[in-house]
Amino acid sequence: MMLEMETPMIKRKKPGGGTESVDLWSLLEGERIFIISEDIDEDLSDELQTLLLFFDSQKSDKPFLFIFDCLGGDVHPCLQIYDTLQYLESPIATHCIATAANMAAFLLAAGDKGKRSASPHSMIVLQPLAGTINGQADDAVNEFNELIRVRDYLFNQLSIKTGHPVKKACLVNKQIQKDLAHSRTFSAQEALEYGLIDRIIRPPRLNPDPSKVVASELKYY
Repeated sequence: MMLEMETPMIKRKKPGGGTESVDLWSLLEGERIFIISEDIDEDLSDELQTLLLFFDSQKSDKPFLFIFDCLGGDVHPCLQIYDTLQYLESPIATHCIATAANMAAFLLAAGDKGKRSASPHSMIVLQPLAGTINGQADDAVNEFNELIRVRDYLFNQLSIKTGHPVKKACLVNKQIQKDLAHSRTFSAQEALEYGLIDRIIRPPRLNPDPSKVVASELKYY
């Protein structure tokens, strides 16, 4: 049996005096911090898109921060979020706190260069795009072609985000295609070396590896 947790409420002072209770998630969203801890579907992507476009219209230099502990979600809602991120003028920071798998890993890599990070013991998982093809022959062909189109698009975007150059002679980066032909799990260090993230964030009380992180890097949020 799963325990249902109530939404944490925080008391804060009102500008005109007195106090008010505000739920924690609204406070985080007001600070442009979004915790993605559930599968990404159309409802979540629609809500995120609306919030992002609204906050971005306020013309602030404060970055959006996406914290992922998520196994992924539906492909097209995730692409909706990805396209929205490319549209925004505000900086985009991403962080994996535990697990970013499948399309969540793709969105983790979609942050601005230098603002993509992970906790030391986090896990990033990339898997080949899969689908179920059925129906009449023509429908199956169309569905297969769409699957290949989306796969190639994801591979090309990962090529750009990871720094693996796309060869002009081919549509899909062959190294990315080879690496992701099967499910692949990255530790934080491996994700850093591959180019999915730019830094590993260690709590100040831990002795950081001086070759990978310095104290000043903990302040960019």
